[in-house]
Amino acid sequence: MIEKHGGEVRLSHSFEEVWSLLKAKGPVKLATSTGKEFTAEAGITKDGRKVIRFFQAGREYARAYECCWGHYYNCNRTRFGMYAKALDAWMGESGPSVMASSQGEGRQRTQGCFIATAVFDTEQSSEVEILCRFRDTVLLRNIYGRVFVKFYYVFSPPVAQILRKNNALKKVVRKLVRIGSVICSKFVDNTNAL
Repeated sequence: MIEKHGGEVRLSHSFEEVWSLLKAKGPVKLATSTGKEFTAEAGITKDGRKVIRFFQAGREYARAYECCWGHYYNCNRTRFGMYAKALDAWMGESGPSVMASSQGEGRQRTQGCFIATAVFDTEQSSEVEILCRFRDTVLLRNIYGRVFVKFYYVFSPPVAQILRKNNALKKVVRKLVRIGSVICSKFVDNTNAL
């Protein structure tokens, strides 16, 4: 018999990162490595849990919750690992381009700061907000900043996963992020004053 959460799938992006980008972009059509087409969609269950739903030919095939992420089988013992791998690859391709489209006033940003979110355990911290504003108002307004953001969104998700699992390292990086956010806030304040 297949075990609940059986098998391991190595992924570079956390459930939260994938869910957030899917929620911002809406349903996406992708294909697995074997060419099987599917649609992925982020949602919230009736009991308030975040879920990624996978559809084939218009019918729901599988669901993934945070507890299922990184496994080949979900809570209901349905195979979904191949979909998770395709979403993970899509994240690597989509993160920077989605960020670039978030430039301009009145548009909502689609991703937070992976590393700051990991060390503060929330996107709601003032440090995360400052870093996101710095990205949107300073970095994304010039070519060098956009290159940096693209680089960051490729390499920071694996770093964020390491930080989530290592409390000692998390404390050190949290202090560095606090210092960085203080410095960035000065640029954000100057930009807002213009």
